[in-house]
Amino acid sequence: MNLFPWNGDVVRALGDLHPVVVHFPIALLLTAAAVEFLRRNRDGRPLGAGVLVAMLGGLGGVVAAYLGLGSALGRGGTDPILETHRYLGLGTAGWTVVVAACAAWAYVKPEAGALARYRFTLVVGALVAGLAGHYGGALVHGPTQMTGAIATLMRGGAKGGDEAGHGAARGDFERDVRPILAARCVGCHSGAGAQGGLRLDDRES
Repeated sequence: MNLFPWNGDVVRALGDLHPVVVHFPIALLLTAAAVEFLRRNRDGRPLGAGVLVAMLGGLGGVVAAYLGLGSALGRGGTDPILETHRYLGLGTAGWTVVVAACAAWAYVKPEAGALARYRFTLVVGALVAGLAGHYGGALVHGPTQMTGAIATLMRGGAKGGDEAGHGAARGDFERDVRPILAARCVGCHSGAGAQGGLRLDDRES
């Protein structure tokens, strides 16, 4: 079954929407979790607004995963971070469907254990979605984006004044740049059919 029955340009255009859409299910799942655990009504039934948000998050997770597959297919290339992001994204999409089902069940039939199942799936879904988002950010900003930001905040800025700051900003090619090129660029700019005649796998080009 071909999930993308369109030409390459359309697939790439769909893939370009992935970074925009992917933030919505993460935010919706986190919001649904906050609504559920901060609500005042404790009658054993989840809050209707939280259930609606969770179900929208489930739908958004599926759409984001579909667009993410389009992005990977349209751009090509492979990288351990990309593969991790892909599998976490697909797992999140499947799990958000479970979250939506548990949300609807707990609201329609508030039987014993239904609310606990909904809360469990909701928290796990929010955490996995956030982790998938972290690896997605690593594809764009480099694998050390989080640790570098935390280290900078902990020391209150770059040491040694502007010169040290500029040196840190330059980063390291092998650590920060090559993984991004491998994941996002080499697929289209390698081999005899490289787009625009630019080959990243051949120094002479």
